[in-house]
Amino acid sequence: MTADFCAWGDESMRRSARGEGAVYFLGAAIIDMDDYDTCRSALLALPRSGPKLHWHGADSQRRRRVMAAVETLPAQHVVVIAAPTDPARQQRARAKCVERMLHELELYGATRLVMETRTPSLNDRDMKLIDRLRGARRIPSGIRLEFGLPSQEPLLWLPDQVLGAIGLSEAGEQRWLTEAMAARVHRVDITLE
Repeated sequence: MTADFCAWGDESMRRSARGEGAVYFLGAAIIDMDDYDTCRSALLALPRSGPKLHWHGADSQRRRRVMAAVETLPAQHVVVIAAPTDPARQQRARAKCVERMLHELELYGATRLVMETRTPSLNDRDMKLIDRLRGARRIPSGIRLEFGLPSQEPLLWLPDQVLGAIGLSEAGEQRWLTEAMAARVHRVDITLE
């Protein structure tokens, strides 16, 4: 592996299958720089209905094709799941998940987490969170948080697909998360109070 080991991240939230509010998912696909082009090419070859590949709104046939391709990509996945989450307090769940995610990514040797960009104010909130956590020495100092546009970076599509499959699996649709894929997902559950 090369020195710059990057993780590409996305978030998702869905109603809990157990009726306990919502569940917040933060996922990261860890990809070695040497494999970026391979992964980009494979993702760009998949059918999509817009400038990015998005799990939400895809039909079963497209999801099967996407997950078959995702299983072949040289990536490790980390998913941090926070529940129960109050949908009105999503930022709290995100903050807890980002903090834990950065620790997990450091264990894999990642030096950067590139998250799908949100609004400027929400991106700024994330950066202030990172500054607070770093100042309190609660996160590793060697990992950076950056933002990217999925319309310009196909690697940001990968965690969206994995989170979609895991979210449906949590809701009882196990077919989307095969054993082969599940073996490449490091899952961390956080209980929010």
